Amino acid sequence: MVLLKCLQDMFEKRDLSRPDGRWLYAYRVTKEEYQALHQLLRDSVRVTPVQVLARRNRYFAALFVLYAAEWWRREYDGGAWTWAPILASLHIRKDELAPNERSGVVLTGFAFWGLRPTSEGKRYFGTIVAHGGLPLKLIGHGGSRLSAVMGAVLRQAARYGWSESQVVDAVADHAHAMPESLRHEEVFRLLATMVLATLDIKERHQLGGLPDPIGYLDNAEPDWREEYPLQIDDAAAVQLLTSLVKAASQASVNQDAGAVFQVVRSLSCSELGEWRLVSRVRSEEHTS
Repeated sequence: MVLLKCLQDMFEKRDLSRPDGRWLYAYRVTKEEYQALHQLLRDSVRVTPVQVLARRNRYFAALFVLYAAEWWRREYDGGAWTWAPILASLHIRKDELAPNERSGVVLTGFAFWGLRPTSEGKRYFGTIVAHGGLPLKLIGHGGSRLSAVMGAVLRQAARYGWSESQVVDAVADHAHAMPESLRHEEVFRLLATMVLATLDIKERHQLGGLPDPIGYLDNAEPDWREEYPLQIDDAAAVQLLTSLVKAASQASVNQDAGAVFQVVRSLSCSELGEWRLVSRVRSEEHTS
């Protein structure tokens, strides 16, 4: 009952009656809620064996995945992606929760929230990452590098009108400039989400060329920061977001438009029946 009450209180504070399918980071769990959740789960596994909770209590499963996502965002500071530190923070020994049992509780937990794991990487750890958002401690240590990556991709995406998949690929192309522990597909997608959300806000509010885009947004749409997978009350996260929005306001969709080109590759068969690869460079003005 205590676990259910925790969830009910959380929903009530957000004017919800049940989960609505949003990403877990979008519930904006506060520091106080995170600390209370940590204590509640520790108390629960002390009273009831974690194997029993994992098999029989879907409210435990729901709170476990929420806690894991928040732990990633608040506590992860680099190194291998592993469940061990999350379990240790709850005083759960590795031999108390077998990998298959852990996977079961994760699947049950996400199902409660109306979600499905996006991949089985590290047995669903990647999905925890995706739902946790960008890790605060690594933003603090390597925020300038992430800002540079997102700024470069944003300018290209604004110029060429890239799709989501193209933005993700472009972020991946800049992986060498990111902290090694963040060079994963799930993080690339989080950074792409940042870029795409910023471009959407720029278009909605016509931010191009504004001297103070942050001030304008704070007046026009006070909740605009809620669209990002960030802890918006963290100083390093705010600085990262501010630099991204300013970069967007300075980027022009039509910048150097005459230089836009496309390489088109195709197979061509000669009169002798020999196939060869043909490349053509196309621009708005001519094809060569």
